[in-house]
Amino acid sequence: MIKARRMRRAGLVRIENAKKSGAWDRAEEPERTTRVLPELKKALAANKAAEGNFDNLAPFYRRQYIGWFLGARREETRSRRL
Repeated sequence: MIKARRMRRAGLVRIENAKKSGAWDRAEEPERTTRVLPELKKALAANKAAEGNFDNLAPFYRRQYIGWFLGARREETRSRRL
C-alpha cells in the first residue's frame, strides 16, 4: 500500500507506533507457545478429560480459549468459564 501510495497518514502513524513499541516485530513471528494461566492449569488438572481435550487443541484454538477466558470482566464470569 505504501508503494502504491494508498496508505493514509493514520495507517503510517499506527505502523510507526508499532515499530516503536516492538509490536511490529512480534506480529511477524508466530506464537509457538501458549502460556496457560495457573488458575486454568489447576482447573484442567482437576478434570482429566478437559485437560486431555485442551492439550489436543491446536495452538491457535488454545489461544482463542485463553483469550475468551481472559475477556471476562468479572471474577464470577471467569469462574463459570473454567
